[in-house]
Amino acid sequence: FELHPLLREFLLDRLLHDSHSEERIRQAIADNLDAEAWDRALELILRFKTLDCVESALQHAFKPLVRSGRLATLAAFAQSIATAPTFPPPSCEIVLAEVALRDGHLELARDLARRAQAALCPTHPLTSRCAAIVGQVAFFFAEFTEAESAYRVARETAADEQDGAEALHGLALASVFGESRGAKESVVKLEACSTRSPTAFLRFAAANLAFRRLGGHPDGLNGNLFLDAALEALPQVEDPRVRTAMCYAAAGALTQRAEFRLAQDWLHRLLVDAARFDLEFVMPYANWMSAQIALGQRRFAEAERALQAVEDAALSTEARHHALNARTLRARLLLQTGQIPAAFASLGRAPDYPLIPSWRAEYIATKAVALACAGQIGEALKEAALAEESTLA
Repeated sequence: FELHPLLREFLLDRLLHDSHSEERIRQAIADNLDAEAWDRALELILRFKTLDCVESALQHAFKPLVRSGRLATLAAFAQSIATAPTFPPPSCEIVLAEVALRDGHLELARDLARRAQAALCPTHPLTSRCAAIVGQVAFFFAEFTEAESAYRVARETAADEQDGAEALHGLALASVFGESRGAKESVVKLEACSTRSPTAFLRFAAANLAFRRLGGHPDGLNGNLFLDAALEALPQVEDPRVRTAMCYAAAGALTQRAEFRLAQDWLHRLLVDAARFDLEFVMPYANWMSAQIALGQRRFAEAERALQAVEDAALSTEARHHALNARTLRARLLLQTGQIPAAFASLGRAPDYPLIPSWRAEYIATKAVALACAGQIGEALKEAALAEESTLA
């Protein structure tokens, strides 16, 4: 039941005059946590400044709220706690790291996660998620050795089956996109776990699509891609991060197969989730995919708008690969409209920072196409050979 807000405020104010108020407040917090009434429990902690309850409350509430896409609830609570003149409890810093990751502030996310990591014991229920955040940031920075190492720690310190599954999925993506020797083994392990839940299945399906796109499977993107089964599983998965990852992988695979309308359908599902749950870090990838689809359909004005959104994101986040992706796609747009000198200008200098191998190869291959269009066949062949050497895809 719900009390009328005015009556509730009156009763809470009166509670402070009760000689047993502290005991009753703490009991109410504990009861709400037991009942999984997370919002009520966190509200009571803030209202009555029972700051010694923060760590315990977050240990209980963090995973259910994050896995159901309710990061905003945790963010508001953690930001209120963080206004104190001292460092907040470790669990609070993990929440802030999660928020920074969602908003695309990667360096901040890694710094907060590492600081919390130093204060946590291996058996703390959030140690695994802390390591996974470090791994995810390293993945975004294309630092694959560090990403794999962090995800192994996350797997070793997993407090439950979902922690372990999330760590295994991160390890698989790092090995697949980093094109390491362990990529096939990681995907096979995900497949072995894929029948445990709809979430486990979507994680396998997304990693399998990436593995196939990057040349890991002899059939490439032919054969069973599990897209129909994934579509049925989507409504059964609570975590919006898992759903958006699957939608992005499906859209990418279908775009590569030139099935643009189906790719657009998957991208639309991604955009709905990203808007509903404020997944800011997803948007540059979504806009990049939108530009690819539009280029394939020769909808150049739409591609231009999507590219501008990616370029804006590159200016506001630390993910430099967004800028490179935008440059590569813009060059392809200019080549398709016959603007060869402008395409060269768009490509600019080769990147001197870590990148996903296939993305670096795509940049080089686009340069090769531009050289061929300009009649520089010898140079074009050299760049094409270099692109092939840069990736297994």
